[in-house]
Parts: sequence; C-alpha cells; structure tokens
Amino acid sequence: MLPNFNQLFPQLPDTSRVWLYVSDRPFDATESNYIQDALSDFTQNKWTTHGTKLMASGSVLMNQLVVLAVDQDVMNASGCSIDSSVRLMKQLGTELKVDFFNRLFVLIFKESEIKRVHFQELHQYSDWKLLNPLATNLEEVRKSLWIDVTESPLYQ
Repeated sequence: MLPNFNQLFPQLPDTSRVWLYVSDRPFDATESNYIQDALSDFTQNKWTTHGTKLMASGSVLMNQLVVLAVDQDVMNASGCSIDSSVRLMKQLGTELKVDFFNRLFVLIFKESEIKRVHFQELHQYSDWKLLNPLATNLEEVRKSLWIDVTESPLYQ
C-alpha cells in the first residue's frame, strides 16, 4: 500500500515550502530516531531567517526520506536559512555515512517495495510509482508525493 502523507505537519498550511532529501540507503531505527531528533531540534530551536525563528517542521519518512517544511506565509526562508538547512543535512550525512545529495537517483514504489534507482532506469519501472522529486510545497507532498512513473518529466 502506498504511504499516505495527508496529515504530515498538520500545523503547517498547504502552501508551506518543502525540501526533500532522499538518502542513498534506508536508515535503521536508531538512525531514524537520531535524524528525527536533529530535525526537531533544528526546526523548533535553531532555524531562523535574519534572526527570526521560522515556523517549520521536519520528518523522516519511510526510513529513507527527510522532509523539511517552512510556512512561508509567516516568514520566508532566506538564502542564509536555506544554507543552514543544507549544512544540517550535510552534517547528518557525514555522521551517518549517507548521501542526501545525489539527485540522479529517485525512489520508486510498487505494492510494498521501495527501491532507489537511477533516473535513467525509470523506463524499466513504468508500472511503478515515483516519489515526485519536483514537489515544492506541502500540498504536493500531502496529495501527490507519489506519481505514476510515466507521468514524470524524468520519464520522457
């Protein structure tokens, strides 16, 4: 069954900006908890723009995906604040020996199986669902994070 994210970050509106980070491997339970704790601390206590705290949240999904979200109706994330989130993800990647930044690989899903494949291999998986790497707001994550592989611009 396809994971349902309709209730992800209920305190944030659909218009919230999101950043998706796919790991090059699944996390074990200890790693997922560690990442979740780091995301919670960062989004609740440290993520600011020009000294003002952002209304933000972060979560580990499916033990391989990190989602960060900011309510831009309250305060836009600036270049410096986005840089700080990238630094956090790089730090977590270094600590856990995972790569969050190889955008040539995507997550696909069929029945109960999740795979990470190179985007050029998508033609081999035309009957699978693809984690939409182009999602930019929370509404897209909640309603259409998973799209048919054949509907993706990456498939063309």
